[in-house]
Amino acid sequence: SEERYQALQSLLKTARLDHIAMPVDDKDLYAEFFQTLGFEKGYDPNPRDIGDEDTSMNTSVLGGMFALMTGIEYTGKVASQISRYLQKSGNFSIQHIAIRVDNLQAVVDAWHTLGIRFLTEEDSKPVLLRDTDSPHADVLQCFTYPLCPTARGLFFELKQVFPKGTFVTQSKDEFRDRNVGMLWHYVRKALDEGWLFEV
Repeated sequence: SEERYQALQSLLKTARLDHIAMPVDDKDLYAEFFQTLGFEKGYDPNPRDIGDEDTSMNTSVLGGMFALMTGIEYTGKVASQISRYLQKSGNFSIQHIAIRVDNLQAVVDAWHTLGIRFLTEEDSKPVLLRDTDSPHADVLQCFTYPLCPTARGLFFELKQVFPKGTFVTQSKDEFRDRNVGMLWHYVRKALDEGWLFEV
């Protein structure tokens, strides 16, 4: 209805771009290049904290805006989901767009009502992941399924930043590495089922 869309537009009126995530064939090389341009390297996790026994990714966030990722294969049994995305879509193709909102639960509920599904989902209900790693703020995250068959697997990350210690209902208390790791396993499951990034 018109009222529903107006309410959703109101929720997203203050939304802003948080970061974009892009697979590349050599994360360390391009991260160094971005640093040469003046973009400071921030989040830079240990790949073993993210993936599984077969695959993972090497990732860094530059300037708080650009998340660069390169796939890692440990066993050779399967290709990393990042490597597969890179092979299909090419260097610097956008895997996901992160949008910061002021009321994540309301946006997720509204999108869910519209029929949007989420990678972070249990019993057909969206799950919000909570990052408590920062000493200054808590971060809620939720990840959509890929948007459409022609989008090559592109999905949205929705996030909201709270003052440290703020209680949020319907969230999972997780560190950021665990959030990324949990997303990794959701995506791996979808890949194993044969539909994600294969459209």
